[in-house]
Amino acid sequence: PTANLAVERHWFWKAGGFDENRRYGNDVLLTRRLIELSAPVRVEPCWVTYHEHYGLLGVLERTYRYGKSHGWRLAMFGSNEDDGIPIKTLSEFIRSVSTTAFKERQRSLQVSMSWYQNIFFRLVDITRNLLAVTGKWRGYRAGLKLRQMNGSIAG
Repeated sequence: PTANLAVERHWFWKAGGFDENRRYGNDVLLTRRLIELSAPVRVEPCWVTYHEHYGLLGVLERTYRYGKSHGWRLAMFGSNEDDGIPIKTLSEFIRSVSTTAFKERQRSLQVSMSWYQNIFFRLVDITRNLLAVTGKWRGYRAGLKLRQMNGSIAG
């Protein structure tokens, strides 16, 4: 929701600003709090962000962080259409890894590629899915731990 975000100063402070202890996910949490406060929020389609992933390792690291942020939000706020459902058990973790790796990106892999390119991209997809699910699981567990420490939902 926040590829490029502009917030009026008074709304930013009213919503509590960013949590400096969080490494990622602040943009989504801030946007959620702004919407809860009925702040004027709109999408500006001409604002575009291009992320530099710094190669394959950067893409994989970003995938893990996205998964972790999703899991944390699930633990703190519950299920939503962006974050899906929490992964609570090892069997859910294994099922999630095994069933989604090929489904999500199979259409994009239908382009004409050599057999070794196809294998490479499928291995990258499997790795990305594994990292996303691992991050989601770890983020969910960290969020639950934080909720137990605080005794309430943090915002």
